[in-house]
Amino acid sequence: MTAPLNINSAGDVQRALKCSSGDLGYCYTHGDVNKWAKYKPQDSGLAIEPVGYLTDDQRKDSNWGLLIPSTLRRLSNIVEGYDSGNNYKYIRPTRRFRMFDLVKVNNGIPSTSEGYYGNAKGFVSGNKLETNAASKKDHYYIHHIDSGVVCGVDWYRTARHDEISLADLNLGLALAVDGYFGVILVDTTATSNKYRLICSETKIQSSTSSSVTIPGSVFAPAAQSLVGHTFKVYPVISLGNENATGEGLVTDLVNWDLISLPDVEIFGFDVRDAGQSLALSINNLQSHINVLGRQTASCSISGRQTADLPAMTTALRIRLYGGGTTATATTLIDESTVMISISKTANTINKSWDNSYFQSRYEAIRVTVEATEVTTYVWEQSVMATNDDINY
Repeated sequence: MTAPLNINSAGDVQRALKCSSGDLGYCYTHGDVNKWAKYKPQDSGLAIEPVGYLTDDQRKDSNWGLLIPSTLRRLSNIVEGYDSGNNYKYIRPTRRFRMFDLVKVNNGIPSTSEGYYGNAKGFVSGNKLETNAASKKDHYYIHHIDSGVVCGVDWYRTARHDEISLADLNLGLALAVDGYFGVILVDTTATSNKYRLICSETKIQSSTSSSVTIPGSVFAPAAQSLVGHTFKVYPVISLGNENATGEGLVTDLVNWDLISLPDVEIFGFDVRDAGQSLALSINNLQSHINVLGRQTASCSISGRQTADLPAMTTALRIRLYGGGTTATATTLIDESTVMISISKTANTINKSWDNSYFQSRYEAIRVTVEATEVTTYVWEQSVMATNDDINY
């Protein structure tokens, strides 16, 4: 909707909410409503629902029709809100359908310039936390000597009066000015001491982005008791930053002045032992010349974990080189990727190349193998084997 606004009939509402029916109740319960628009259909939360219109104060008291479970500022509410999908959920009206819910009303007079804005945006820009943690598909890994994982978000700063900003929410806190960005870490493996809170040293205020570093020392307790644990990361805004001299850490968190953030994907990561590695070996590398003078090659590749952790599947990049000697076997003949299951027990796969790969004969061949889906946060090794004894 654009000014001048003209909400005089259910048909106007139908067009604004892109609804298939002209019935007001149907539009309000089934229409395409942008939850970040200030002026949209909503209940007031009052014992007696107003008849003609809602004031801005009444809308704000019910958080502009949004469900924010973390308003109670209990960690359990924040986590439950994120995990249930009810975080900043739009609650459609059920008690009364007012035509003027789609416009701002001042002293009983509907505005002709402020109303429902179908392209409204939330105050967090983007849909996921950004992190520099080592990534494997949709999961992250960190070991306890790592220097840290940086998490952050971008803030959407609107100049419009018909979009919901952070300052518009009824949270009982001066978060728009005095809040700090932070993350709650939930140890999903532990049965106690599950929670950790880390906050930035810098207030959000008018910044366009905020970030915080999860230090590697968080995951290095006595006896490395967190190795093998899985954490989930929940972004929050906190009224305090816990430690004025640095990024603070709170364990056994139960109550705190926190709110959750909207439309942000939650990610998790596993804590790995810093001494863990992936052992790869290449065995029985051979090249064969048959009676027709055709050359072939074959080898076996073994991999195992050097730490007792759950099995994982990773990709191995296998390269075959040829040349006159081992030192000059640098001509790439073939590169391929195979999947292998890695566990504490060694697993072996066989690899062979038929004569179609050897248009030229080579006096020496060399094979290298690299685990491609893991990084230096977890495992990364290249190994090679050579064969100088090709007999014709």
